[in-house]
Amino acid sequence: MKLMNLQLRDNSVHLEGYINVTNRDSKELYNKDGKFIEQIKEGVWTRALRKRNIPMLFNHDWSKQIGMNGDNVQLYEDAVGLKFIADIDNPEVVEKAKAGKLQGCSFGFRALKEKVEKVNGICKRIVEDLELFEVSILDKAPAYSGCVVEARSEDTEIELELREFDVEIEETIEQVPEEVMEQELEEKEVELEVQEQEIQTQEEVIEETTEPAQEVEQEIQEEKVDYAVETQEFYKMWLYLQKNK
Repeated sequence: MKLMNLQLRDNSVHLEGYINVTNRDSKELYNKDGKFIEQIKEGVWTRALRKRNIPMLFNHDWSKQIGMNGDNVQLYEDAVGLKFIADIDNPEVVEKAKAGKLQGCSFGFRALKEKVEKVNGICKRIVEDLELFEVSILDKAPAYSGCVVEARSEDTEIELELREFDVEIEETIEQVPEEVMEQELEEKEVELEVQEQEIQTQEEVIEETTEPAQEVEQEIQEEKVDYAVETQEFYKMWLYLQKNK
């Protein structure tokens, strides 16, 4: 079972996890030829991602595209495997996430280069190159199936293999209610006004001093930096509230 980090927001859900772990044997899969295990070699995903822009679907449904790599979805291969980071605002997916009904991930592909060997009497399929067509978020129990299915895109009909797996939700974070955030924003605004006034007062004191102490000047500069950072955070919070009203 793989982990998926899930963060709930007001009108979207943030997801992070792995579609596949490279150089590691899968659980037992099944196709028309029987039982087998599978391993995808390191580097395969990097090559696959160069070939096409990969959409993210909901339950392999091409009419329910919920994201695109390079847009609201990031797909890349790291030292572990094929990682995904997605910010989904599809209402159906958001509602499923809030209800705790997201159960798995999947990918649809076609093997281009592979080798098969016997391991303890079971066929082991090592995929050395593939063509990736889609990745999916699932709200149904994954089938752990190696079956060949028919996948339809906008302009092609291709038979793809699907690999489905369930996930363990690592973390669920509820978004702070808007009224609480507004109250925090008001408090921060007052705090920044007080801080700005204190800085102005200190500068006036220094101007009246013929030989200002270097330590005091340094403290004021540090306070100005802190004030700038906090002002930027305040502005970000204000923009978020305006956008989501």
